[in-house]
Amino acid sequence: MPWFDKLNIDCIHGDILAMQTEAIACNVNLHLDMNYSLGKQLAAKYGAELKTAANYARQLLPNGSLELGQAIFTPLTTFPPLKGVIFFGWWTADNEFTRALIYRSLANVLRKCFENNCFSLALPLFGSGSGSMPFQNFQDTVAQVLEELNSLNRSDSFPLEELYFVSTNHDRVEQLRQRLDLLQ
Repeated sequence: MPWFDKLNIDCIHGDILAMQTEAIACNVNLHLDMNYSLGKQLAAKYGAELKTAANYARQLLPNGSLELGQAIFTPLTTFPPLKGVIFFGWWTADNEFTRALIYRSLANVLRKCFENNCFSLALPLFGSGSGSMPFQNFQDTVAQVLEELNSLNRSDSFPLEELYFVSTNHDRVEQLRQRLDLLQ
C-alpha cells in the first residue's frame, strides 16, 4: 500500500497557527532567527518554550547555522497536539529561490516529520510571497517530492497522514489545490 493510500493532502486558505497539527514548518534564515512574518507569529504564540528550543537547536548545528534546505525539529511539550516546529533554512542575504532549494527544503521537512513520528503537518507556501520565484515552480516541485516519496518501497510506513499547505492567499491555495488534486 503506497503512502498516498492513507495520506490526506489539503490546501487551506487561512491562518497556519489555527491548524491543529502535530508539526508546523517554518522557513527561516540560516541562523534560525524568527524575525520574519511566520517566525514572529510563532514566537508570539509559543513564547519562551519555542525560543528556548530554537536556541538549543542552534547549539546542535555546526557553527550554529542551518544550511540552505536543511531542517531541524524543535520539540514543544506544552501545546498539544503540537509536538514541535520544523525550521528549515530558506534564505541568506542573497540566495536564489530555485526548484532545487524547494525540493531540498520540502524533502528535509518531511524527513524530520517522519523521524519525529508526526501524524500531521502544516506547511506555509514558502517562498511564494516574495514574487521572486514563479509559483508554478513551487507547485511542480511539491508534486515531484510527494510523488517520489510515494514511489519508495515501504512508503506506507511513513507516519504522516495529514499534510496541509496553508496560506492567506486564496488564489495560491486554489492553484496548489488543483495541482495536488492530480496526485490522488
